[in-house]
Amino acid sequence: MLPLARTSRFPRSPDADLDPIGHSAVSCRRSGSIHRAAGVNYHATVIDHGKEPTADLHRGGPRMASHRSPIVRRLRHWASDCLRVWQRPHLNAPLSPFDMQGRLVALKTLCRLEARQWFTHWLHLSNLGSADWSSRGKCPVVLSVSWTLHNGEAIDLPPREYALPTLLRAGESMRVPLSLQAPEAMGDYRLRVELRQRPERWFREFGVAPADCYCAVSARARDDIDYQAFYAAQDLGRNYWLVVGPQTRADFDRLAQVKKQHLIDLGLHPDARILDVGCGTGLLAQALEGYLSDRGRYVGTDLAPQAIEFCQARYRRPNFHFQVNEPTTLPLVDETFDCIAFYSVFTHTYADETALLLGEAKRLLAPKGFVFADVFTSPRVERTQGHRGAIEWNLHHFLRLVALAGLSAQCVFSTPWQQHAERRFFRFVHRE
Repeated sequence: MLPLARTSRFPRSPDADLDPIGHSAVSCRRSGSIHRAAGVNYHATVIDHGKEPTADLHRGGPRMASHRSPIVRRLRHWASDCLRVWQRPHLNAPLSPFDMQGRLVALKTLCRLEARQWFTHWLHLSNLGSADWSSRGKCPVVLSVSWTLHNGEAIDLPPREYALPTLLRAGESMRVPLSLQAPEAMGDYRLRVELRQRPERWFREFGVAPADCYCAVSARARDDIDYQAFYAAQDLGRNYWLVVGPQTRADFDRLAQVKKQHLIDLGLHPDARILDVGCGTGLLAQALEGYLSDRGRYVGTDLAPQAIEFCQARYRRPNFHFQVNEPTTLPLVDETFDCIAFYSVFTHTYADETALLLGEAKRLLAPKGFVFADVFTSPRVERTQGHRGAIEWNLHHFLRLVALAGLSAQCVFSTPWQQHAERRFFRFVHRE
């Protein structure tokens, strides 16, 4: 048995190592190990024959003066946290307004996430009242987490509640980690965390502001594409249709006729001059090869040299031309077109790229011509969200860019795209 020394025999030291939860402890240190038990105001001192034991203070009691390793300190804090959880009392009565004073702050107020991504959201919580907060009992204190749109509009994600990790004593603070999952739809969201005492008392009614974090949720990174690398990896001679979307050659042929009919319905005629931006492997060129007269003209452009080489070898009419374009410029001067098609282009370009391409369309559009383009739009997006795999737009933001380019827009039809999003097809003309 080790001899025990009462705390009253030793004066209080200013360098005392205080117990982080305010309890006295019995400690025994030998060969680098430490054993603790709460609630006893004694300290165990190791007697080493040949050395004079020295003492320091531990919550009013003596202690061996020895070097504390970081491992020992971590063990002490871990044991202290375990004791907090074990001693967490039940809260069975409503708190008074004075006891519902506190502060809740999000440690990060802006973040970028992927759809359905799990992440840890950190909060700093302070109890400024005179009563302890516990998540046990009939009237527990909990954290309510809700997702809304960036403007506060409600969405179809119900709020969830999370218990406090430990007892929060009056006058103390803690960091709270919450494991959350981002919404599955792209958009700009507001993540709000509030304090609540069940059943229906909110701390915001007593001056505790919610903790807000604004999150931009984009598509998953694994769905992103490198357009140039994608084309380089394809065998266009064997399955040229896959690279532009259709899974079979029959689907490619059918979709080509559908796109041609869209343009005819908007005013395309056999003698028209048409510019096909992002022509790919010639889906629209195939449909127009037998439609345009010798007085008509077709120019197809694409970012991928492989696509241009394929089209030049496949479509050999003298009034059909193919050129490589840059991401934001078109390689044409001193020429105008009756129709400019942007099939599946603005669904993959960022906002600044789209604005520059709209300016190019304005430059090359004949006075009575029209532009045909499609975009993904979502009410959950503040401006744009996504990557090369898919870009979703806020409809009003997209129309502002069109107007800035000197064009007026008319939505001719739309189809469902993904959850909460649509694919809209527009006709642009010169503004009067």
